[in-house]
Amino acid sequence: MNTLITLITLIKLMKITQLLAAAGAPTCSIKNSTNCFHDDIPDYKFIIVNRTEQCCDACSSTPDCAAWTVDRSNYSPGLEEGGDCYLNTACTTLGPFNYGESGVMDEATWPETPFPPSWWNLSPLPKTKVGKKKVITYGHSSGGDMAIQMHVAFSDSIGGVCGFDAQPYHCAATMFPRDNLVPQTDESSVPYCYGCPPDYTLVYDHCKSHPEWVDVGLLPDYPRRVCGEAGLSGCMSNVDALKDTSVYLQRSECNTYVEGAEENAFAMYATMTDEPDKQIEFLDTCKNSITNDTQFMCLDQVLSHVQGHGLVEPRDVDEAPAGEWQRFDQTMYLDDFNAGFDDAGWVYVPKQCLGGGDGNDGFCSMMVWFHGCGGNHNKVAGKPPGTDDVTVRYADTNNVVLLQPAILRDDKLHGFYNNVTETYTNSMEIERGCWDGYGQLGSDYALQSGAHNRNIWNMIAELSGDDYEVKQSEECVAACTG
Repeated sequence: MNTLITLITLIKLMKITQLLAAAGAPTCSIKNSTNCFHDDIPDYKFIIVNRTEQCCDACSSTPDCAAWTVDRSNYSPGLEEGGDCYLNTACTTLGPFNYGESGVMDEATWPETPFPPSWWNLSPLPKTKVGKKKVITYGHSSGGDMAIQMHVAFSDSIGGVCGFDAQPYHCAATMFPRDNLVPQTDESSVPYCYGCPPDYTLVYDHCKSHPEWVDVGLLPDYPRRVCGEAGLSGCMSNVDALKDTSVYLQRSECNTYVEGAEENAFAMYATMTDEPDKQIEFLDTCKNSITNDTQFMCLDQVLSHVQGHGLVEPRDVDEAPAGEWQRFDQTMYLDDFNAGFDDAGWVYVPKQCLGGGDGNDGFCSMMVWFHGCGGNHNKVAGKPPGTDDVTVRYADTNNVVLLQPAILRDDKLHGFYNNVTETYTNSMEIERGCWDGYGQLGSDYALQSGAHNRNIWNMIAELSGDDYEVKQSEECVAACTG
């Protein structure tokens, strides 16, 4: 696949070069350390370039292209000039960007808004009209693991989940009878193994690569075994709340998640729901060609459930958005500054969902949108989807607040430092911008008190006005002994 993408890119660049040779080299106005925030031209996302000037050349020869951004975040120190070239129909707003630069074909078209724009400044989370149990979680890969983890741990408050390539709850750190164990070391990716003998741990990603080892019947019992049949306030919800939930699961990483891996997540939820055939939808895109809108399938299955009515059609791309993305100060909601969190996350609030507080009527819902490994700065240039993204357009018409918390990917070359390994020695995945789905921040990682879980809850509670309080790790570790 990578070879094919490279070949297509080379063919595009050859055509661009031929056109430029006939027309003469274009002139671009360039601003360093900036990013043009605007929706990309779909057919040209993205082109690999060796020099910044090639991105200008590509824009010049592409219909409707008026602006561009070069993203060098995935390139090594020896390739400072190269990067991924994103072509835009305009440069609506400029944002700060340490990974590259942006340009426009006409200097007069630079946006007039101040630099940096007002939404770049960190702000507190606003109060919203999100109702109790009108929260869903959503994520892919590491973000999918986190989405399921939060959904089960906070099942009293979170009414549904969309997990794309997501492991079953607590699977990564659970020993099953058929597991092959390995010696525990200071570099083990699974530092806390539930059920392992002393000095041994699990093969990393055993639930993804060896689903045949997994005894699904053990998974629903874990929260009851460790925190009691009815859960424990501040540590674990009563998982009976999952009897009336809604789940969408999808397998698309065909090599990482071998056949059977995502089916185990389905099987786990099937034992915890009243009507699994209705409450769980599963799509294996590795077996079936994708002909459906999977984003619609996810939202229609899960969001419709928490709202109590069918999904409303998304806002048309020609219509003005009902809100805007705003960077918020994550540090205001953290009690652990060594767990890998970025200093900023993103939130999108449709104007009709602003307000809330006492007497909240639950008019709106919330989707907590977890990124995959790579953190908030990977590939997307440290920015969320544009307002023309289909999920944002659904949020406008269905009254949904979008919360995007962020882990910082360690990238010292560009000045980003994730200090998690200085406190938690076995935390390599978190250092590279993943969520804790392996117990790298503690044995309670899948309980409400886990470092990532409880701090994300602080953000959810602030937006929704929920006064539920989560206990600290040491309290839940002592209380939930299993």
